[in-house]
Formats: sequence, structure tokens, C-alpha cells
Amino acid sequence: MYLKFKTYPINVVMDNGGEFISTRFKTFFQSHGIIPHYTAPYTPQQNPFAERGNRSTTEKARALLKHAELPDFLWGEAVVTAVFYENILPLKRKTLAAYTLWHNRSFDYDRLRVFGCRAFVHIPREQRRGKFSDTSVAGILLGYQIGQKNWRVLLPNMSVKYSHDVVFHEDVFPGHAFFNLAPSMSPGVSSSTEISPPCNVSPVESSGISPAPDNDVSNRSSSTVPASPLSPGGHLDEPPASTAVRPGWDIVVQPLHQKAPHDVSSSISSDNILLHKRHRKTPAFTNHVVDDINTNLTLCRLVEAAPVAYALPDVPPKTYQQALVSADSKQWLMAIHLEKQSLEKKNVWEVVSTPPNVHLLNTVWVFKRVFDGDGNLVKHKARLCAQGSSQIPGIEYGDTYAPTGAMATLRLILSVGLTHAWQIHHMDAKTAFLNSTLTKNLYLRPPAGLPLSEGKCYRLKKSIYGLKQSPRCWPCLVHVHVDDMTIVSPNVSRFKKLITQRYEMEDLGPLQHILGVKAVRSSDSLCLSQTSMIQKILVEFGMQNAHSVSTPMDPGVYLSTANDEDHSLFLALNVNYRRAVGLINYLAISTRPDLAFPVSLLSQHLEKPGIQHWRAFKRLLRYLVGTQHLGLTLSPTNIHIHTYADASYANCPSTRRSHTGLLVYLGNNLIHWKSRRQSSVSSSSTEAEYKALYEGGQQILWFRQLLLDMSFSVSSSTLSLLGDNQPSISLAKNPMSSNRTMHIDVKYHWLREQLSLNLFTLSYVPTTAMHADLLTKALHRVKHQGLLKHVCSSPLSSVELGGELHNNEKR
Repeated sequence: MYLKFKTYPINVVMDNGGEFISTRFKTFFQSHGIIPHYTAPYTPQQNPFAERGNRSTTEKARALLKHAELPDFLWGEAVVTAVFYENILPLKRKTLAAYTLWHNRSFDYDRLRVFGCRAFVHIPREQRRGKFSDTSVAGILLGYQIGQKNWRVLLPNMSVKYSHDVVFHEDVFPGHAFFNLAPSMSPGVSSSTEISPPCNVSPVESSGISPAPDNDVSNRSSSTVPASPLSPGGHLDEPPASTAVRPGWDIVVQPLHQKAPHDVSSSISSDNILLHKRHRKTPAFTNHVVDDINTNLTLCRLVEAAPVAYALPDVPPKTYQQALVSADSKQWLMAIHLEKQSLEKKNVWEVVSTPPNVHLLNTVWVFKRVFDGDGNLVKHKARLCAQGSSQIPGIEYGDTYAPTGAMATLRLILSVGLTHAWQIHHMDAKTAFLNSTLTKNLYLRPPAGLPLSEGKCYRLKKSIYGLKQSPRCWPCLVHVHVDDMTIVSPNVSRFKKLITQRYEMEDLGPLQHILGVKAVRSSDSLCLSQTSMIQKILVEFGMQNAHSVSTPMDPGVYLSTANDEDHSLFLALNVNYRRAVGLINYLAISTRPDLAFPVSLLSQHLEKPGIQHWRAFKRLLRYLVGTQHLGLTLSPTNIHIHTYADASYANCPSTRRSHTGLLVYLGNNLIHWKSRRQSSVSSSSTEAEYKALYEGGQQILWFRQLLLDMSFSVSSSTLSLLGDNQPSISLAKNPMSSNRTMHIDVKYHWLREQLSLNLFTLSYVPTTAMHADLLTKALHRVKHQGLLKHVCSSPLSSVELGGELHNNEKR
């Protein structure tokens, strides 16, 4: 009211709700001269206008839901639409509508469509996946966008689309088919949905929106075509009789529309056990006069209450019910059946009477599609997981540390295997956590699909996925990376025979992909790359057709802390900066050391990113366009460790700290690298380089111990630390102190002690031969490409690689 008339009301009548009688509310009233009037408890008659208005709105909303055959948890959408109707319609004869009185203009009633009817949202040609892909996506009309001539359409992936380009079938109401609610819910799911306030929706702005012609859009938007039901995309058989389904549950399988010839997209990251609080936003459709805003709608308890028929085949179901009605339900049912077999075979639990006052843990089914290194679908996987977040510390779990093999260790083992011409195979431990016995008494509620009689529950005898202590239990038996095992041995068959006698394993044969990394072995080398993942990242951010650049960062650009204005501009983009940097970080720690410095720099601004940081990230993606085939090549080599340690002095504009870069080689094979900002400010380049040598010495001793544990003989002659700063090397070898170095923290002088014990050697290399310079600063094209060949290689032929580099050089 103040924004419209520049004045506040004098009197406000309300009940005794907690929000109305709060101190903050009263203070606001007093500061603006508003007199509050509170009704007596349980006397709504004292505020008749508001109470009767709420009742009328509720009745309208109920009628909208019933007519459209929509579930009750969409009550918030129905209420908003009912209020919208009340505002545009006159309350009495010869009385203007509230909308007209407020805006001094009449509402365009041609915009009105029937709530809950079928709506087809147009997909611009630029956003389609192919010539024969769908030109529209079917949804349900939920209402209208205030302030713009757009409709709100609920799409099958549970997002709300704001669009002006919509075709309606106003006599078709797909709500019943859209939400295939069963007569009774499965165990652990309430049969009545708790009504919560309508969820807030945050719009997503899309960059690079190009204007569309003024014609055609409005004409097509306002048209209504004769109603015709969608053709089902194919009939799915009912679940096999052996599948355990709660009695009385009538499973209805009705796909929303035909499946596309190929997947729209592929998920890169794995799902967590607990459902994410934030979901990835899909790219908004563009190329319209009025921006089509794609938003994520968190429907109130939708995941728990309603099994939704998923229209996008690449989106794994989030619940057991969704898996039963998804397009590939047969594959999910088979995965569920295999998981149940594993639970029974390993005697994971026993059925007991529920003890009094015991804490029952809930469970959740986690579904995942497993892809190989080339992005091809390998299998459907289902896991029954406990919701470990509700476990009581100290009572239901103790230690939770989850040791996993480091990527550097894996590269070292692979190099040793190549050097000795050993076999390199890959195995997967089936349901790895189910092999470990629990020391705490834990009880589970019956999971979906595994019902029990009243008063019964499952008592866990062995660990299952999701428990806090599960990761710690398994490596006590076998050291693996969770459940992935890489075997390097002159005779892998003997090891496989021994381990399969005790554990249920899946033999994946010679190593082809491991932890999202593709491995290609030739007669004398092993190439590790992540081309498929890079391509998915580029598609996710719409950069697959961008022009490439020859360096990951512009050497003339310095990233500083974003100010409030820069941060606000970035927030308007509605992009997940943390996820974006995290995706590139996995490339940087796995197969792409050339990305380590840019990722280190970008990750320093995760809490408050700005436009400058997002531009730097987009440039990094352009660099990946031209270098997506790069990776690591390991070959037979000697067992000599040499480490390059370098530092750039005070190159952080915000803190003036220096940056350390490390490269560790086993012979000619790069097995480890690090790029990070130093923990304190250095007073000179000598001190910065001295700190880098200290970190390099630590890495050498770690690999030294690892080689000794593998029964390899090592000596100081086979372990060398290399630096390009003569004063820092002299400081490490000479115990004499001076006024310029006496302030250096004593921990860095640990390096002197290790050198005196003759555990490794320290040598000088010229700056032109310092390979770690690539990990300390942004370099110009010539120097970057000169050092790139020492850290990365390509599985492409020399002709293809030469042409690609030539194109990058021209850019």
C-alpha cells in the first residue's frame, strides 16, 4: 500500500497469531503510526472480512484442484490462482474489479485458461537436440505470472516454466495421469500429505538472450487447438510376481509421452544418499521477446508423497515409487531385485519385534545409472541406504573416518605395473559395505518394497550403505577406493581367486575405466583421460560450440575479492558457482594438471564470487573446448622420484600471499601435482621458494615410504628435489641464519634436517626447465604450450594433435 499511495493504513485488524504479536511487528506498527486491533481468542466473527475472504479463497482453491484432478499438495498453487481470479473479477454487480481499481486499467480476459488443463510449452529451435526432437513439452497449467503476460506451467521434471508461447487443450486434464498416486502408500510414506505453505520460487536468468521477431509468438500463444490425448510412448509390463510390493498397491504405469530417440543429457555427478537440498537448474529456453524463466519448484513433500512418471530418461528416480512408474522401470526393478538378493545372501539383518523406546532408522532407495569412460550406459544400480544423518553420535556410531586410495597412489601403482609389464585389472566389490559386522545395535523401519507385519522391524547385523560408520568398516578388510579395486600383479587370476572366495566381486577384466577416468592400454603405455566428462561439462554450461583459446587464464587478469556490487551482479545469473568449480576440480586432480592453478584460483572465491570470477570460469571452459582430449600417458620407467618445486611471489592481489606449485615424477611419469596458495605472507621471493621446497620435501618422503612398503629399494640417489631459486637452496643447505631469514617459521627448517640425514638430494634447475612454473601463475601462450607437453599428452595421433594445436595458436 505504501508503494502505491505513499501512506500506511491507520487501523489493522488481526488475530493473535504469533507473527502478529511479536515485538518486531509491534515495533513496525509503532514506528509508522499504525494502530493494531486484536480479536478475542476463538472469535473469528470480530474480523469477518478477512475470515470470510479466507474461506471463500479456500473453497475456490478446493474446487480448482478437484476439477483438474490434481493432488492436494498443490494447494498453494491453487490458492494463488484463486486469489488472482478474485482480483480480476468484480465482486458485485456494477462494481469494478480490484485489479482495475489498483492499476487503472482493465484486465485482458483473453489470457484466461482453465486451471490444470494440458499445456504445451514451445521449445525454440535453438534449444532442440536434433531435427526430429520434440518441438514442445507437455505440462499442466498452474496459473499466471504477475507483472508479465506469461503462464506458469508445471513440467514433468517438476520444474515450473514461465512462458508466453503455450498451446492449451482446455478440455483435457492430465493431473490423474501426471501424478500416478496409488490407493495406499508404501511403508514409511504417510497416506496423507502434510500441508505446508507454498514454496518460494527463484527465477533463473539466462545470459545471451537474443530477441525474437514480434510476430508469430503472440499468434501461436493465443491459439487453442482441438484436444487430443497424447500417445503413450510404449506399454510397460507390470512388475514380475517375484517383486515384493505392498498388498493393495495397484501400480499404474502410464508414460507421459514418447521417449526421445536419444538421451537429452547425462548426469555427471553421483547422487548422495540423502536428497539434495538444492537441485541443478536446467537451462532456460531462450529467444523470446518476454524472457522464459525456468525455475525449480520445491513442491511440498512431493518426493515422499507422490510417485511421478519421469519423462526425462536420464534423470534417475528419487524414490522407490518413482522407479516403479519410470520409463525404464524393468531395469530398476531388476536392480532392486539384485540388491535384495545381496542383502539376503550376506545375512545383513534379522526380523525382530520392535523393542520399546528404540530409535528406528529410516531408509531410502538410491538409484544410479553407471556409465563407462566413454559415457556409455553400463547398468542400472539400486542401493538400499540408511538415513545415517539421524544416527545418535556415541550411541549408534563411533568413528566415521573413510580411508580411500589417493589418485597419486593409483598413478604410482599403474606406473610400477607398466614398468614390470604386469597385468592391470579392475574389480568391483558388490555391496562392499555389507561385508562388515556392526558393533552397535541398529534397527531399521521396513523399507519400501520389504514390508513387515505390525510391531516388527529389522535389526542390522552387518553394515549397509548410508550408516556413519560404514566406510570405516569395509577398508579394515580390504584396501580399496570404496568398492572399486585396481589390481596390478604378474598373476591377477590368483588374487582374484583368493578374494572371490571370501567376498562377492564383479570381475571387470583389464582396466578400461576407473573412478570416472578412461584408461586405454597399448603395448608400452597407458593413457588416462576424461574426454567424456569434459564434453558433458561443456554441454551443461552451453559451451560445447564455443571458440577455443590456447591458455586457461588470461595472464593480464588478476582475480580479486568481489565487492558487493560485483557479487550482486553474479547472484542475478542464478548459477551454481561452487558446483561449476567442483566439476573442473575433479578433472584437475585426476588427469589434468594444467587446470590445477586456475581451479586453485577460482576456488578461493567460492563464498563470494563475482562476475570477474564467472568470466574466468567461462574462459577456462573455452580452453577445455580445444584441449578436451588431453590427459596423462604412463609408460615403463625407472623407480626414481624427482620433484619440481616452484613459487610465484605475492601474486594474490587480495592477501599478497605467494603460490606454490609442485610436480612429482616417477621416472618420466607424472604421478602427483599440487597448486595452492601459501598459508602466510612471505617477505621475499627466497622465503616463498623456501616454503615450496619444504612442501616438495614432504611429498618426496611420502612417496619414499610408499615405495618401501611396496618392497622397492630406494636411496637418496633415487630421490631428488629440484628448485630454480639459488638463495632458497642455499638457505636449505646452510644452517647459518641472517637478519633476512631469521623470522621464518621453524617448521620450514625441517627441510634442513632431512637433507642432513641424506634422505634425498636438493638440486638447482634453471627457470626455463622448471616444469612446476605452470602451476604457480597464468602464463602466455608460448610458455604455456612449452610446459604443457611436460604434464599432459593426448591419445590423438600426432597429425590430429598438431592440427588442433595449430588452430589454438591461431586463436
